[in-house]
Amino acid sequence: MFSICSIRMSLNKLLTMDIRLVDAEKNRLRTEFLKIRREIPENQKKEQSRRIAARLFETVEYQNAESVFVFISVKDETDTSEIIKRCFKDKKRVAVPLCNTKEHTMTAIEISDSGQVERGAYGIFEPKHSLINSGELLPLLNPSIVLVPGAAFDERGMRIGMGGGYYDRYLADFGGVSIGLCYSQCLAEILVGGIYDRCVDMVICPDVTLDMRRNGQNKNFS
Repeated sequence: MFSICSIRMSLNKLLTMDIRLVDAEKNRLRTEFLKIRREIPENQKKEQSRRIAARLFETVEYQNAESVFVFISVKDETDTSEIIKRCFKDKKRVAVPLCNTKEHTMTAIEISDSGQVERGAYGIFEPKHSLINSGELLPLLNPSIVLVPGAAFDERGMRIGMGGGYYDRYLADFGGVSIGLCYSQCLAEILVGGIYDRCVDMVICPDVTLDMRRNGQNKNFS
């Protein structure tokens, strides 16, 4: 007969194996889609980013938002520079991420202009620490929407990020609308997801806007 202890050990072993298999597949997909993203011609990235922004501005979620939590794009990510400019023009409160690299968490810090950021962890632009320490910049609680980067998204809202878990941790307690910004080439039919991975509510591509809340496909894995 099997003891309860031995059964628990067997289940833990199977769970560990499953997690390893999922992580391995996510790493494979991440490598594949980052390569795809790098190989998109620069003029296409610029044009797709423009069309993604235009689609975002047309959404009720953006139009009704009082505040927007937006990443500052780097390298091959969907360009958010025009989105940030438009948010300021539309008198919306704007926040950008401040990363805690020890705990792999992030905080939405409100800024009033683009000159209040500097290059920080992983080469990513973030709020100036001197302004945070002086109390000039403060956290923005409960933003209306958060714009989410990713190496790839799928039609359920599942996302492959860079592997740090920052957005998954943030989205776990986020009460607003999460919107992934995605190049056409990086929209997959289905991606593998782990127990801590969080789906976004919407995905905006240059030619399509997917709302997982309306089609019932937004299924987180926890």
